[in-house]
Amino acid sequence: MMIDQTLKVLAEYDDVVFTKQYHVVEDKNISMTFSGTFFRFESLDNCFDQFNLAHPFILWEKEHGEFQVKHRFNRNLSHDGFMLSITEDKTILIDSRTMNGCRFAIELLQRLIVKNKSQLFLPIVKVTHTPSFEVRGVIEGFYGIPWSHEMRKDCLTFLSSKRMNTYMYAPKDDEYQRKLWRELYPKEKLDEFRELLNLSKSNHIDFWYMISPGNDLNYLDDTDLSVLKNKLKQMLQLGVTHFGLLMDDIAYELSDDVKKKFKTSAQAHAYLMNVVYDYLVEEIPYVKFVACPTEYDNHYDSPYLEELTRLLHQDIPLFWTGPTTLSRHITTEDIKKMSDIYQRQMIIWDNVPVNDFEQDNELIFLSQYSNRSKQLSDNQYNVLGIVLNPMAQWELSKITVGHSAKYMWQTDRANDLAMWHQVLQEYGQTKENGRALDILSKHFTNRHLEPSIPIEWQQLVKQQDIDALTDILKELSQAVETLKKMNKLNFLTEITPWFDRVMLEDRLWQAMISKNDKKAHTLYQELMTKKHRVGSQIPITYYETYLKKTSGE
Repeated sequence: MMIDQTLKVLAEYDDVVFTKQYHVVEDKNISMTFSGTFFRFESLDNCFDQFNLAHPFILWEKEHGEFQVKHRFNRNLSHDGFMLSITEDKTILIDSRTMNGCRFAIELLQRLIVKNKSQLFLPIVKVTHTPSFEVRGVIEGFYGIPWSHEMRKDCLTFLSSKRMNTYMYAPKDDEYQRKLWRELYPKEKLDEFRELLNLSKSNHIDFWYMISPGNDLNYLDDTDLSVLKNKLKQMLQLGVTHFGLLMDDIAYELSDDVKKKFKTSAQAHAYLMNVVYDYLVEEIPYVKFVACPTEYDNHYDSPYLEELTRLLHQDIPLFWTGPTTLSRHITTEDIKKMSDIYQRQMIIWDNVPVNDFEQDNELIFLSQYSNRSKQLSDNQYNVLGIVLNPMAQWELSKITVGHSAKYMWQTDRANDLAMWHQVLQEYGQTKENGRALDILSKHFTNRHLEPSIPIEWQQLVKQQDIDALTDILKELSQAVETLKKMNKLNFLTEITPWFDRVMLEDRLWQAMISKNDKKAHTLYQELMTKKHRVGSQIPITYYETYLKKTSGE
């Protein structure tokens, strides 16, 4: 039903008044006229420049449109929040605090139009919504080969399409960002940054540049500090206005010389963070800045954090990864404790679905974004936002990142299973592909969030239930065959090694259930030489539990 379709859309927003009444338009499109007082001389033309107003069922007219769309500034709204009111007299009011809020209101207006035969229906409705977090996005902060320039461009477009607003540049193996932080970027790299900045702006994404000088910076050397400022100035001149100073994964102890001025690491780190912040504010008063402490994954207080937070400028937010580096959960208790410790705004650097820990690069993680309390967005805890640290495989990361976007937009629906299935179908583009992705994801869970093999499958292995396990593996193979036909080249390029692994493990399973132990032994030995693994690895587990000893290994 049309009403069900409307309700499905409205379920993604907080405060909704909908009495199930509609405007009915007997035409192929709805004519609208736009006016605004958000900024001086706001008009249809300069809003088209900022975001896409084009829609097949809307005809924008300079004047005399059937519906009057009016945009107003509202200081009482928060960050990207908005109010959209479609009234009985055909006035459409949009209130927002930012232009991004206006964009989200226009997007909702477009989604609410329903075509039924030759008629168009527009609900009479009032919606007020504020995204659960101000900062919503990703940080490219993993170890290993950094993303390509094309991946980053695709990331910016994807984030915008998912109503996220933040990309942070912090690849651990960009040598100019970490090991060679003193050296200026060459022209070709600056050209790439310039293109990313322009694309970020057109997609309403905040581009953050992070630098990591902590491994060898001399806190006592004014020359080193000047070099650091000069490096940041290179990015300022490009137009970067969001920065971060990362002191993670560095040597904790200070040298004897440095200890003559700073008794503790916390004193030295607070000094450096304040110096960098003061420099940036002097250059750009409206700059945004975040810092990552060396103790970034605590679930307890410490002398380091007490001293750092006491000495640090109050306007500087700190990163926190949750109670561990790879946090299985972030509960209300967890965030309450760290909020009391930090006593300032924080951004959660969530190491999900990153796969750079130990042998995780042999795996891919396709899990839901889970075990994060919906209370993280409660104002009392001062969480400015969340950024996910994806895998080196950006395309495959879109599944978990896409699901996290739903959480960051509206935490109240965080545990809605239908939302997860919606994400899979949106990515897969068809219901069949969505179902296949759901099956696949159960075999490639994030081991830091949940068991690699579900408990019921573990029991089937213990019970040696060949028939049930065969059905599970057959379903997986069929899902792989379905997804091989999907029209997503980047997806197929990244996932093919793991598809190959699934099919090789299936051959091992077939050899075992047909009692061909010699072939099973040969296939097992071949599998042990491969660097890609299936998370669930049912055939491997079964072989190692019941056949490995009998094979003479």
